[in-house]
Amino acid sequence: MELKSTKELDQAAFESFFNENSKMLDVDQAEMKKYGYFLYKDQQPTAFFSLLPVDGESYWLRTLMIKRSPSLMLPVTIIQSAENLTKSYGAKHLFIHSKTEILNQLLEQLGYTQTEQCLDPLIEANWWITSLESVDNYVNRME
Repeated sequence: MELKSTKELDQAAFESFFNENSKMLDVDQAEMKKYGYFLYKDQQPTAFFSLLPVDGESYWLRTLMIKRSPSLMLPVTIIQSAENLTKSYGAKHLFIHSKTEILNQLLEQLGYTQTEQCLDPLIEANWWITSLESVDNYVNRME
């Protein structure tokens, strides 16, 4: 797996990933391009996520989109990539919001703690936070 910042891609390459779900681009394309990352497998983008700064100590895994037929470990790989990036930026915490019980269970298994802190009052979700003190600082090495 390879991680690439969307800042490195031209607009056509960026938009081609979302061609099946053009509503994603209606959210805030400039924000997605500025803070986004593609996860590549076999030289093809398989997932997208954006990692927004909250403050000097925290980031938020804001937007997440996985192409069809993902591997079972892909959500974990995405979360670990976001954790590694967040730590490499010098931050100590990563926020994730969840609207599904499956993601709630995964986040709990990964050591996240539910928090009352809501980063966007328009999003009805469970909010989770983790401390990144134990995360490896090596960002680009993924098995």
